Amino acid sequence: MYATGVLAFVAHLASAVLAAVPAPPAAQPAELLVLVLDLEAVNVDADTARAIDRLLVAALGDLEGLQVTSQEDLRKLANLDAAKQAMDCAAQSCLAEMAGALGARAVVFGSVTGLGSTTSIALSLFDSKNGVIQRRTIEAKKLDDIPAELRPTLRAIFVDAGMLAPPAEAGGLSPMVLAGAGTASVGALALLGGLVTTTVCELQLQDASMPGPAKEPLQQIGRVGLVVAGVGTVVGAIGAVLLLLPEGA
Repeated sequence: MYATGVLAFVAHLASAVLAAVPAPPAAQPAELLVLVLDLEAVNVDADTARAIDRLLVAALGDLEGLQVTSQEDLRKLANLDAAKQAMDCAAQSCLAEMAGALGARAVVFGSVTGLGSTTSIALSLFDSKNGVIQRRTIEAKKLDDIPAELRPTLRAIFVDAGMLAPPAEAGGLSPMVLAGAGTASVGALALLGGLVTTTVCELQLQDASMPGPAKEPLQQIGRVGLVVAGVGTVVGAIGAVLLLLPEGA
């Protein structure tokens, strides 16, 4: 009877541990196609503006889940500048038409402006699915500071638009899960140790040839084994409770 209860407890404990382990990540969705237009240069020389364009494309390419096509890429296939001159490509209708022609969900555009010693980069993200534009601005004192600012700013703007998920929290098990697993493990070891001790003593006590005085120490050891097994059961149950508690409880 006691052994059956122990097996049931161990099975419940194993279920609790499995439930506490984070599930594997879901399959990654298809990449989002993004069209990146050249930034409009204001009080900035053309070489600097094009260098920032390349930094922008590279930063977008570093974000998982995005497939990036730049205006420079498109120039190799068609004369996009002629199309831009024919219509106001700051207008949402133009952006939607360009995105639709390429099958792109998003269009990134904006401007780079020189303001004394500060370079200001205004970034806009157009969502062709719902026509909404998200905007962010980067202010940099030195051009060398721009690459470090671009990636988090771009991620934030795509998260704001609902096109990328927020950054996942650091992996690993929570302190509560670790405490529960450790406590449950200690309890399980004490339980098994007590059971083994009690069982061995009971088997020896069944020996009819053993004299009475020799049985008393075995009986005492067996009782101690039962106490240890009982304590192990309680400690293991506490560990199981810790494993099942919701985060932040």
